[in-house]
Amino acid sequence: PKKLTLIGYDLGGAISLSCCLDPKLSKLIDNVICFHPTWTDNIQSLSPITQRVLLLWMNVETFHIVSAG
Repeated sequence: PKKLTLIGYDLGGAISLSCCLDPKLSKLIDNVICFHPTWTDNIQSLSPITQRVLLLWMNVETFHIVSAG
């Protein structure tokens, strides 16, 4: 079966990353692109993700500051 590329912004980015951590869903995902993902857990919890992930932040953004990412 073909695999998916998930694209998410803000909470959608966090949901996309969470899908990569789910054993059943992760088998369907090839790539993840996240714009300003809201993620409240420790970054260590993302280490099991094996898919290619592109995280994008714009440093001119005033609501989603780079240091929060």
